[in-house]
Amino acid sequence: MITIVIEHMKLSQLKVMVVKKAITTAVFMLLMLYLSYPAFAAGSVLNIGYQPSTHQIAETVAFEKGWWQDELKPFGITEVKEFQFPTGVPEMQAMVAGELDIAYVGTAPPISAISQGLDAKIVAAVNINGSNLVLKPNATYDGPNSLSGLSIGTFPPGSIQDIVLY
Repeated sequence: MITIVIEHMKLSQLKVMVVKKAITTAVFMLLMLYLSYPAFAAGSVLNIGYQPSTHQIAETVAFEKGWWQDELKPFGITEVKEFQFPTGVPEMQAMVAGELDIAYVGTAPPISAISQGLDAKIVAAVNINGSNLVLKPNATYDGPNSLSGLSIGTFPPGSIQDIVLY
Protein backbone atom coordinates (compact mmCIF):
# COMPACT_ATOMS: atom_id res chain seq x y z
CA MET A 1 0.00 0.00 0.00
CA ILE A 2 2.85 2.42 0.74
CA THR A 3 4.12 1.94 -2.81
CA ILE A 4 0.71 2.94 -4.21
CA VAL A 5 0.62 6.04 -2.00
CA ILE A 6 4.11 7.07 -3.07
CA GLU A 7 3.29 6.61 -6.76
CA HIS A 8 0.32 8.97 -6.49
CA MET A 9 1.99 11.65 -4.37
CA LYS A 10 4.53 14.27 -5.18
CA LEU A 11 7.78 13.79 -3.28
CA SER A 12 7.23 17.09 -1.42
CA GLN A 13 3.81 15.87 -0.20
CA LEU A 14 5.36 12.63 0.99
CA LYS A 15 8.09 14.51 2.88
CA VAL A 16 5.50 16.72 4.60
CA MET A 17 3.45 13.65 5.53
CA VAL A 18 6.50 11.86 6.97
CA VAL A 19 7.63 14.93 8.94
CA LYS A 20 4.12 15.50 10.34
CA LYS A 21 3.88 11.86 11.39
CA ALA A 22 7.33 11.99 13.01
CA ILE A 23 6.50 15.21 14.86
CA THR A 24 3.17 13.81 16.06
CA THR A 25 4.95 10.69 17.31
CA ALA A 26 7.61 12.78 19.02
CA VAL A 27 5.03 14.97 20.78
CA PHE A 28 3.17 11.83 21.87
CA MET A 29 6.45 10.39 23.16
CA LEU A 30 7.18 13.52 25.19
CA LEU A 31 3.69 13.65 26.64
CA MET A 32 3.78 9.98 27.64
CA LEU A 33 7.16 10.46 29.25
CA TYR A 34 5.93 13.56 31.04
CA LEU A 35 2.79 11.87 32.32
CA SER A 36 4.74 8.85 33.53
CA TYR A 37 7.43 10.91 35.25
CA PRO A 38 6.09 12.87 38.26
CA ALA A 39 9.36 14.79 38.74
CA PHE A 40 8.14 17.39 36.23
CA ALA A 41 6.38 20.02 38.31
CA ALA A 42 4.59 23.17 37.19
CA GLY A 43 7.01 25.77 35.91
CA SER A 44 9.69 23.25 35.05
CA VAL A 45 12.30 23.07 32.31
CA LEU A 46 12.50 20.08 29.96
CA ASN A 47 15.99 19.24 28.64
CA ILE A 48 16.03 17.36 25.33
CA GLY A 49 19.13 15.79 23.81
CA TYR A 50 19.39 15.21 20.06
CA GLN A 51 21.88 14.61 17.26
CA PRO A 52 22.05 16.87 14.19
CA SER A 53 21.01 14.37 11.53
CA THR A 54 18.11 13.83 9.18
CA HIS A 55 16.95 11.01 11.45
CA GLN A 56 16.08 13.60 14.10
CA ILE A 57 14.70 16.36 11.89
CA ALA A 58 11.26 16.21 13.55
CA GLU A 59 12.78 17.21 16.90
CA THR A 60 14.68 20.18 15.47
CA VAL A 61 11.67 21.38 13.47
CA ALA A 62 9.41 21.12 16.53
CA PHE A 63 11.92 23.06 18.61
CA GLU A 64 12.58 25.79 16.03
CA LYS A 65 8.86 26.33 15.41
CA GLY A 66 8.09 26.44 19.14
CA TRP A 67 5.84 23.40 18.99
CA TRP A 68 7.40 21.79 22.08
CA GLN A 69 6.64 24.93 24.10
CA ASP A 70 3.07 25.15 22.79
CA GLU A 71 2.21 21.47 23.25
CA LEU A 72 3.83 21.06 26.67
CA LYS A 73 2.70 24.32 28.29
CA PRO A 74 -0.62 22.82 29.49
CA PHE A 75 1.43 20.22 31.39
CA GLY A 76 3.46 22.80 33.33
CA ILE A 77 6.56 22.83 31.13
CA THR A 78 7.54 26.49 30.85
CA GLU A 79 10.82 26.09 28.98
CA VAL A 80 12.31 23.52 26.61
CA LYS A 81 16.07 23.42 26.15
CA GLU A 82 17.92 21.56 23.40
CA PHE A 83 21.33 19.96 23.78
CA GLN A 84 23.19 18.75 20.69
CA PHE A 85 25.38 15.63 20.71
CA PRO A 86 27.58 14.16 17.95
CA THR A 87 26.43 10.56 18.64
CA GLY A 88 24.25 8.57 21.02
CA VAL A 89 27.11 7.63 23.36
CA PRO A 90 27.72 11.12 24.81
CA GLU A 91 23.98 11.73 24.74
CA MET A 92 23.46 8.70 26.99
CA GLN A 93 26.34 9.84 29.22
CA ALA A 94 24.49 13.14 29.70
CA MET A 95 21.32 11.22 30.51
CA VAL A 96 23.16 9.09 33.10
CA ALA A 97 24.56 12.31 34.62
CA GLY A 98 21.02 13.69 34.98
CA GLU A 99 21.58 16.49 32.46
CA LEU A 100 18.78 15.34 30.12
CA ASP A 101 15.13 14.52 30.69
CA ILE A 102 14.62 13.11 27.20
CA ALA A 103 17.04 11.71 24.65
CA TYR A 104 15.89 11.79 21.05
CA VAL A 105 18.22 9.01 19.96
CA GLY A 106 18.49 5.75 18.04
CA THR A 107 17.73 2.46 19.74
CA ALA A 108 21.21 1.02 20.35
CA PRO A 109 22.61 3.72 22.71
CA PRO A 110 19.76 3.61 25.26
CA ILE A 111 19.61 -0.19 25.19
CA SER A 112 23.31 -0.24 26.06
CA ALA A 113 22.89 2.42 28.77
CA ILE A 114 19.80 0.73 30.26
CA SER A 115 21.66 -2.59 30.38
CA GLN A 116 24.35 -0.80 32.40
CA GLY A 117 21.90 0.66 34.91
CA LEU A 118 20.32 3.78 33.38
CA ASP A 119 16.83 4.12 34.86
CA ALA A 120 15.00 4.92 31.62
CA LYS A 121 12.66 3.39 29.09
CA ILE A 122 12.13 3.64 25.36
CA VAL A 123 8.61 4.97 24.86
CA ALA A 124 8.25 5.53 21.11
CA ALA A 125 9.91 5.01 17.76
CA VAL A 126 10.18 8.29 15.91
CA ASN A 127 12.07 7.29 12.78
CA ILE A 128 11.24 4.49 10.39
CA ASN A 129 13.78 5.25 7.69
CA GLY A 130 17.37 4.14 7.55
CA SER A 131 20.36 5.94 6.13
CA ASN A 132 21.05 6.35 2.44
CA LEU A 133 24.10 6.08 0.26
CA VAL A 134 24.22 9.12 -2.02
CA LEU A 135 26.64 9.32 -4.95
CA LYS A 136 27.40 12.00 -7.52
CA PRO A 137 25.21 11.63 -10.63
CA ASN A 138 28.12 10.48 -12.79
CA ALA A 139 29.33 7.82 -10.32
CA THR A 140 28.84 4.16 -11.15
CA TYR A 141 27.64 1.88 -8.40
CA ASP A 142 27.69 -1.89 -8.83
CA GLY A 143 28.07 -2.78 -5.15
CA PRO A 144 30.29 -1.95 -2.17
CA ASN A 145 33.49 -2.47 -4.18
CA SER A 146 32.46 0.50 -6.37
CA LEU A 147 33.22 2.75 -3.38
CA SER A 148 36.89 1.78 -3.31
CA GLY A 149 39.06 4.90 -3.55
CA LEU A 150 36.17 7.33 -3.09
CA SER A 151 35.94 9.86 -0.26
CA ILE A 152 33.05 8.97 2.01
CA GLY A 153 31.38 11.39 4.40
CA THR A 154 29.46 10.06 7.37
CA PHE A 155 28.37 10.92 10.87
CA PRO A 156 31.01 10.86 13.66
CA PRO A 157 32.77 7.73 14.92
CA GLY A 158 30.42 5.61 17.00
CA SER A 159 27.32 6.56 15.00
CA ILE A 160 25.38 3.74 13.40
CA GLN A 161 26.35 5.02 9.94
CA ASP A 162 30.04 4.91 10.85
CA ILE A 163 29.69 1.41 12.25
CA VAL A 164 27.90 0.16 9.12
CA LEU A 165 30.81 1.36 6.97
CA TYR A 166 33.26 -0.72 8.95
